[in-house]
Amino acid sequence: MIENSEQKFRNFFENDHRRKGDNELNMILTDYYELVFQEIYVKYKQHLPKEYPTINDNPFLRKIRENINLEKNENKVKNCDEVFFEYLKDISTKCNKSYFVFAFKFVVLFRECINKFKLNEIDRAKDYTEVYNSDQVPDLCNEFITEFMENADYFGLNSEENKNELIEIIQHFCFWLFDNGYTTSRLTLLTN
Repeated sequence: MIENSEQKFRNFFENDHRRKGDNELNMILTDYYELVFQEIYVKYKQHLPKEYPTINDNPFLRKIRENINLEKNENKVKNCDEVFFEYLKDISTKCNKSYFVFAFKFVVLFRECINKFKLNEIDRAKDYTEVYNSDQVPDLCNEFITEFMENADYFGLNSEENKNELIEIIQHFCFWLFDNGYTTSRLTLLTN
């Protein structure tokens, strides 16, 4: 039987370990980009396809530092980086601080995986995610888990408490991409 994945992911942030507390403020991306840089690009730099000596060298984190403001313009096709930024802004209103940091790290690492496995044939001076839209992003989920994450012991994201959480956030992200019209790949969860 096919599980109602839409309902599952609409209620994704209702789980206690993800849910934002009543007195918790929304997360602000610029409050966390330095922490994510240190915990990913400094701590695991030998496992990443590109080295970024500073935050300003990383195009995605630099845009977050500059606090890019994305308008809801239906006519503009957004590149992956813009979509990833939009996802982080969206979930920042729904989850607690601990889960937000986990999700932020996931997005940054998934972006690195895409840039490792997808070639930018339009502008080689830029990352794939800076140029292309996110339609093919869900196609890289398996490579993300089996090839990219395993090589670096999951970059610290696969602790005992996060055992299944990495799979859950990947599924939520893919659902969110489809639900917001950023991919044509629809996620279907099968259960016994």
